Amino acid sequence: MWLTFVIAAPVTEEIIFRGFLFRGWVRSEQSAIPGILVITALFAAIHAQYDWFGMLQVFVIGLLLGRIALAQRLDPAHDPDAHADQLSGRRWNP
Repeated sequence: MWLTFVIAAPVTEEIIFRGFLFRGWVRSEQSAIPGILVITALFAAIHAQYDWFGMLQVFVIGLLLGRIALAQRLDPAHDPDAHADQLSGRRWNP
């Protein structure tokens, strides 16, 4: 169970958000900022289990990961998200 929430979920999120959506929506420098903002808003929205401050933190982390993805293209974005989930001490409680 731990492996699912700490490793598989963040990697899957990064593949979807900074991989599939990012590459589809951010094709030029002009579309980078709007694309990152929309993708980050969606990223924060799927973390609705947190309170507003937690979602704000997820949004800020998403902006940073979007910037990393823009500069490096996907791979370096995997580790920061996994570490942020692990270090935050937050657990998903349905």
